[in-house]
Amino acid sequence: MKTKLRYIIAVIVLIKATLAWSTPYYQTLPKNVRLIAVRHVLSSEITNFYEPTMNSGPLTIKANINTEALKSIQALDEFYFYKLKKYSPEAYDKFSAGIWSIDAKAKATVFGIGGAYGFTDRLTGFFALPYYDVKVSLKANRITGNNYDEVSDIIRSSGGSLRGLSLETNDLPDPTGELIQSVIVNYYGYQPGGDWEGKGYGDLELALKYRLTDWKDSGLAISGGAILPTGKVQNEDIIQDVGFGDGLVGIYGEFGGGKAFSSLFSINGWVRGQYRFPITVEKRIPENFDFILSANKGSFRFIPGVKIESSFSLGFQLTDWINIVPEYLYTYIQASEFKSPYTLANTILGYKSEEEKHVGKFNFEISSVNTYLKGNIPIPFTAIISVEKTLRGKNTADLTLGSLEFRLLF
Repeated sequence: MKTKLRYIIAVIVLIKATLAWSTPYYQTLPKNVRLIAVRHVLSSEITNFYEPTMNSGPLTIKANINTEALKSIQALDEFYFYKLKKYSPEAYDKFSAGIWSIDAKAKATVFGIGGAYGFTDRLTGFFALPYYDVKVSLKANRITGNNYDEVSDIIRSSGGSLRGLSLETNDLPDPTGELIQSVIVNYYGYQPGGDWEGKGYGDLELALKYRLTDWKDSGLAISGGAILPTGKVQNEDIIQDVGFGDGLVGIYGEFGGGKAFSSLFSINGWVRGQYRFPITVEKRIPENFDFILSANKGSFRFIPGVKIESSFSLGFQLTDWINIVPEYLYTYIQASEFKSPYTLANTILGYKSEEEKHVGKFNFEISSVNTYLKGNIPIPFTAIISVEKTLRGKNTADLTLGSLEFRLLF
């Protein structure tokens, strides 16, 4: 099962291929120059999620407490269910003690470290590795009550001889809030819900960037690299668990460029395509688009969709030290394909795997690079304060991120 919590990590952006010794995308490091970068990212409290309809709603997982769930935990008399199934199958299938939501709140802190080295004046190699600290809390809330009256009506319409079973239905106790925990553990087979905290490294990125041009006030560059699955993957048996990686090996190519129209104004943009290699995974087998909790597991051939990312930004160089950069980021992940004997589950998992995200970002940069190039300061460095907000999306968390990044060249 791929819960909505999985997407919390997917939206946190770390140090990427834009690592450079200056703001323009096409800049590469001079030969034998090194760069070290650290970034600290804080998320807002994550309570909402963009559904496949692109509407933002609560970060919620629904569970229907039906006959099978109640029988498994012996919440009600098993003989009652035996009679109900035998004499009124329609009532048995529709019986529900209520629909519950498992509402989640999450907060993430990420520390990223990256490094770069200029092999030549045109070719720069770099790496980036994140470290995550994520806290998740769950709370069960009732969405709808039981449908005992409806079940009783169905029984009565089946014949007068079932009047006693109808009265017995009306006398059933209404389950309490403690029921959902028992159902999750004893019927669905998950570990107990509640507060959860996880820490660990994410996926490692290794790449090269090559500058294509020697133009004075503009340029083009390409980059390519690999994403290695060094991060912890999500535990299917813990509802509130968040993975720090997806367990996939990925490769990507990127192209971008920029132009400075004056010493005060510039534009930059890039586009990236990423391919992730298929793997075989064990997952929960969802049986309903609305109720994704499942008591059964199965083996699936997971063929990830292609991931496309792009960025467009404006640079306003207010002084030699201060640069303001508003940025728009777009991400699209093609729906993945799942292959298994479970036809409906394949469709549900594929439908929920398509992602889209529109992000607005504002960067405030303080840099000594221009002053260093004029010989007025001995150490070139850049500090970047950023705020970004998810503006719209599909199958992605609705959140705000704040970050502080520091880059040092030597």
